[in-house]
Amino acid sequence: PGNPAYVTGLFEGLDTNNIVQKIEKCTNEIPPEAPWNAPRAKEWDSMTVKDFIDKECWTSIAKTVVQMIVSGVYCCEPHEMSFLYFLTYLRSGQGIRRMITITNGAQERKFVGGSMQVSEKIAELLGNRVVLSSPVMKIQQEEGFAMVTTHSGQQYRANYVISAIPPALLTRILFEPSLPDLKMQMVQRMPMGSIIKTVMYYKTAFWKEKGFCGSAMSDKGPVKICIDDTKPDGSHPAIIGFILSTHARQFCHMTPEQRKQA
Repeated sequence: PGNPAYVTGLFEGLDTNNIVQKIEKCTNEIPPEAPWNAPRAKEWDSMTVKDFIDKECWTSIAKTVVQMIVSGVYCCEPHEMSFLYFLTYLRSGQGIRRMITITNGAQERKFVGGSMQVSEKIAELLGNRVVLSSPVMKIQQEEGFAMVTTHSGQQYRANYVISAIPPALLTRILFEPSLPDLKMQMVQRMPMGSIIKTVMYYKTAFWKEKGFCGSAMSDKGPVKICIDDTKPDGSHPAIIGFILSTHARQFCHMTPEQRKQA
């Protein structure tokens, strides 16, 4: 949070620890392969994350901490997301502590040279079977096989089709036969999160010279999370910042000069 002094109170600390423990307990009740079969799935899917924290948190500090986790991990606001989805995502990432922690957590490591190398190495193994710049226009399910048609008219026949695109983009593909009505209604109600990434370069890594790691969080914004992005060899000192959720949507309507002033 912006003012670290107000998270040091004993009651606020206990409340924050309590809400994290409750979220972790609920997360462990989610079957990762079928979250809708969780004992309280119907109840949790009928409430938002905001509903949950309003009910369970005693202090504004604990609420703020959960709000920052939601915007930082999901790029949306607590009132925009089902509590069941919130828990399901955490379950797939081995819990809330693992998702937000640096040491032995999801934020601990980066790929030297960038994570794109994983895709590039797989593409090398697959050779010309990887087809780029060919957006899919139509997927037809025939007897015993599927036919995929691209915008350029190329067709590919396969036994199975695995869709790994964001659900919101499924509406841009024509399916024959059509996807189930309930599936399409769900897709229409699953907007993508909003995030803008910024990188600020400096002459020296002054934060390291002062004994700091370069990471920071703010409940004010517009940049809510900062992380050291200096290259592994120490060159190009930089801090990467993330403008999240509501702030990111607001920035979309600003001019470059307004963004600088914000």
